[in-house]
Amino acid sequence: MTVERGNVGEQPPLATFVAKLQAELAPLLERFARLPFFAALSANTLPPVAYVNQLRAFAPLFKTLERLASYLATTPQKSRAPGGLPVAMVAILESAIRTERTAEKSHFQHIMADLTYFNGSLIPEITNVRQRVDALGGRMRFLAHEDPNSLIGYIITLHGLLGVIGGYRCEVQNNFQVGLLNGTAFYRACGDTTPECRGIYENLVNSCALEGQVVLGIRSAMEESYTFLEEIHGALYPLPGGDGMRFSAASINPEVASHGVPTDAREVGAAIVAGKRCLKEFAYFEARYGERVTRFASGDSAWLVTLAQLDHQALIRKVQWFGGYLAALGLPRITLERQLVYLHEELGNAFPDKPGHYDRLLEAVDWLRSERLKHISTGNFHSLCHAFAAMTDDELAGEMKGTGLLIVSAVCDEKAAVKVEKPRSIEAWLTNTDNFSDLWVSAVRELFVQARSTAVF
Repeated sequence: MTVERGNVGEQPPLATFVAKLQAELAPLLERFARLPFFAALSANTLPPVAYVNQLRAFAPLFKTLERLASYLATTPQKSRAPGGLPVAMVAILESAIRTERTAEKSHFQHIMADLTYFNGSLIPEITNVRQRVDALGGRMRFLAHEDPNSLIGYIITLHGLLGVIGGYRCEVQNNFQVGLLNGTAFYRACGDTTPECRGIYENLVNSCALEGQVVLGIRSAMEESYTFLEEIHGALYPLPGGDGMRFSAASINPEVASHGVPTDAREVGAAIVAGKRCLKEFAYFEARYGERVTRFASGDSAWLVTLAQLDHQALIRKVQWFGGYLAALGLPRITLERQLVYLHEELGNAFPDKPGHYDRLLEAVDWLRSERLKHISTGNFHSLCHAFAAMTDDELAGEMKGTGLLIVSAVCDEKAAVKVEKPRSIEAWLTNTDNFSDLWVSAVRELFVQARSTAVF
């Protein structure tokens, strides 16, 4: 597309600035709507794998925008870009990113709800899509640090794209035979809230004195971002052949990297069930991490299946590393121990014709258990947990069940020299009076004291 550049020093009239940019973008969006992806969607012939991978592509993009909004709102102006960034620009970016001011959920949350609906379908990842999404996300992060004004061009393009997507709400519902409340939340949100949110956004942009090189940077970013989005949708459909699709952790949770998971759908299904069983044992997971923890637990559990094929030493190295990683996030290593137990059980149920095939996972369970019990014996472990349950009305009548077990295990990790930053620790979160009553906090602190006095090195 040839863009009318005009005089670099000439500032567009404020009332028409956004309109002029949108007019320049219109031919690109028209071309975008003619891509094979949308043609197949209109004809009710788009495969579910293409639709689900589109949602997976948008998830990290909108999550990136949310994080960039926080960064731009809190970073001192002098460290944002040469020449600084006007405060009004931060408002523009925040407004554009929070496209759900009148809605209950953000676009990212709608996307993740849709993906949760399709999670049981075990749909593979289109490899080239993820590569292009990572490139687009990297470019947005670069602009946020080096040229925040140009990031507005990306946001304008995304707003235009949301308008296109909103027009396909009915096609999505018909194409995949899904209900209004299942699998179409993102498309419905684009159609329902985009016009009102766009009005807020346009007013803010028009209120700023944008001129000269800033305007040229925005226009250039619009074209650049459109190219990224066109490449992504070109990779989505027609579907690739050969090894262009695979199962990865991103197939289950698009917020994580594309590390390997099993290719057998039965193994992935068993892993998802095991992850859910572990979450159910410890109420702390959902209380602290919300709905996101389900996606991470499923992806982690699927990756853990691959450990069953390692030799003992390699297995223990992986488990030691991953256990330390979880502990640093505020998840004591007993959560990994329990997840491996459930995973072994579910794999056994899924493959009754392969007795012993996954028993190497139990070697990891034994190692984690021995690491834990070398500091606090089984008897003392249970005594401490029972005493805590008595002090907390059976852990708040089940609302925080399993917490005593986690606390005592956290002390074992501490004695095993597993490093955890205090602000992220389970102790810090459970003793935060913004989250819990004084009575609960007192009981938690008492259990930590008793467990530390009982533990041996």
